[in-house]
Amino acid sequence: MHVLEQVIRLGCALWLTPRMVYYLGEARFGLWGLLAAIFSQFILLDLGLCSTLPRFLSRAIGRGNAQDIRETASTGTVGMVVIGFLAQIAGCVTWLALPHFLSSGHDLDEARSVVLALMVGTLAFWIGRPVMLHLQSHLRRDLIGIAAIIRVLICTPAVAWALDRGMGLVTVAWIHTWGAVGELILYGIFDRSFFALVRRPWVNLKKARELLLFARWSYVLTTSERVRNTAADLFIIAAFLGSAASGVYSLG
Repeated sequence: MHVLEQVIRLGCALWLTPRMVYYLGEARFGLWGLLAAIFSQFILLDLGLCSTLPRFLSRAIGRGNAQDIRETASTGTVGMVVIGFLAQIAGCVTWLALPHFLSSGHDLDEARSVVLALMVGTLAFWIGRPVMLHLQSHLRRDLIGIAAIIRVLICTPAVAWALDRGMGLVTVAWIHTWGAVGELILYGIFDRSFFALVRRPWVNLKKARELLLFARWSYVLTTSERVRNTAADLFIIAAFLGSAASGVYSLG
């Protein structure tokens, strides 16, 4: 299912990207690529919980320890919600910083609207993350893949339809945002049992210390991989040659 998801993503990207470049133009396509890349860096705020939570959930599930499962799920969910709000603060900083990089009033208004859409999508990502990690702990990556495939197969033709009718970058951003929200809803439908695990007391301090102790080492390992693989040179190219160049570079 994961392989099928990647093949579908690749096929949709190869079909949609030329249309986005044609309808949006190089500059706006580059702006979209750059803003999306900035928000993708917010994954560094996870503090290692994205790799730590499945490990502890899987262990508790394997032992059949219902109390440990509830404590881990509830504590981890609160941590993800906190990270989600931190990501919103980072999004606000990005929104406030835009006038330093865009001089045109129309471009600035458009970029601000895109950032608002990305902030909503980012919040949905972090809120839905615990449900996805719970599915992962039950080895249900097939359901995670199905949710991703449904999102791609809906969002791709929706973006193409909007571009064909003269809609711009803001509409494209909101389509992707509602796709993220829809994927979160699918996680909830696939894993309704998760919501019974998140209840008061929301945070177990002993479990929080245990999670964070493991997460600090996990964070060092995963962050080094992310920094190496997320093409930080994209930002360097944009700084010297402009956002359009970053978009063209992303195609390569």
